Amino acid sequence: MATITFQYISSKDYAPIYIRLEHKGKRYNAPTKEFIDKSWFKKHFKEYLKLTDKQLERKSGTDFEESYSLYKDYLSKLQPLRKYVLTEIVKTPDDEYSVSLLKNLISTYYNSGEVSPERLNLTHWIDHKYDNHSEFKNSKGGYGLSENTLKNIKTFLNNIQFYEDEELGRKMKLSDLTQDGINNFNAFLIDWSHRGIYKKNIISDVLLFGRVARTKGKMSLPNNFDAIEIPSEANPDSDEDVIYLNKEELDDIEKLELDKPYLINARKWLLLGCYTGQRGGDLINKVLPNVKDDGTIRFAQGKTTTKVIIPIHPKVKEILINPPHKISTQKCSDYFKEICIKAEINKPTIDYKRELLKEKKTRNGDIKKVYRAVLKERPKSSYIATHTCRRTFCMMYYGGEMTNAEIMRVTGHKKEATFLAYINKTDDTHIEKWKKHMENE
Repeated sequence: MATITFQYISSKDYAPIYIRLEHKGKRYNAPTKEFIDKSWFKKHFKEYLKLTDKQLERKSGTDFEESYSLYKDYLSKLQPLRKYVLTEIVKTPDDEYSVSLLKNLISTYYNSGEVSPERLNLTHWIDHKYDNHSEFKNSKGGYGLSENTLKNIKTFLNNIQFYEDEELGRKMKLSDLTQDGINNFNAFLIDWSHRGIYKKNIISDVLLFGRVARTKGKMSLPNNFDAIEIPSEANPDSDEDVIYLNKEELDDIEKLELDKPYLINARKWLLLGCYTGQRGGDLINKVLPNVKDDGTIRFAQGKTTTKVIIPIHPKVKEILINPPHKISTQKCSDYFKEICIKAEINKPTIDYKRELLKEKKTRNGDIKKVYRAVLKERPKSSYIATHTCRRTFCMMYYGGEMTNAEIMRVTGHKKEATFLAYINKTDDTHIEKWKKHMENE
């Protein structure tokens, strides 16, 4: 059974009283917010703790009454904390006892007007950011998160709840944010077919919300939290696995006879995307309003605020004569697939795609759908979406007359390594030099 005592651990003359948690031969020490004089603690506090009520009653004198009054004042603040820690610690499995857990419990006690064990859970801080998003800085330097960011937070929350349900059988706690805890979460994501970059983003978000708990809630995190490394793995995909539309497929789409207005409109967006290289949101919201008289399109990208200058391709110029009307990016993606089916762009292609895994009832009776990314062979048309346009633009010009830097000035990629990873290429600029060197040997 766990026991708690009060200790003076610091070498300083004035320092906080520590709580010592002892359980199955192990000791865990963490500071309280009650500071005390070292000599007074050893002379009075420690002595009074050992005495029974009857022994204390037999003591008298002015000095005793003053010191005992101060002792009771300390005890009135420390005993409720001790009771809270003991009440909460018994809910924790033995193998999860740690200094970090003890610090988190103490922090929760002090930092919540009404003590709530929920503050120890990662999901508490995900909900906190979502509910109080106006207090958080956005990518543009202001405050308040965009609808897309809030939507991403909800998706991330679903991933964490799925991990809790399928793997942990309990809430994911701040004390789980250790290297071992992250490695276990990484292994779970791999088992559920999450691809490299998506998996890395999920783990990055776990660490992000750990920092939210620390900065916004003054919660303690495991000692080596800031040294946690996101596990990496070799990308199993080959170059051919990057899904884009080649020149022949674009020609087929352009020549396709369509009789439905919504598909004719969507085709314009598809071609605009492929010849401007922008993300879905920027394609729909920023390309058309920012056409300039000098034959360029200029704007600051929504996601990164990177300023791009896009040369107007002849195909784009044709579309601008009778431009498309605005629709959502989701409808674009849906209609792009329909267009590609009609254009018979159905080459068997292996890639990941989100599929419904199961449905389950939540506590309030709602039906929750659980999805996972599944790698298998499907028709190429099933993968086409707004992001395909951006990759198509990159692949259209990669390895040709335009340098990577010139392509990146249009797409907005800031680092060549990021650009190459985006199209699943490696830097092979050293090959020609090596060939010449070996020919001369």
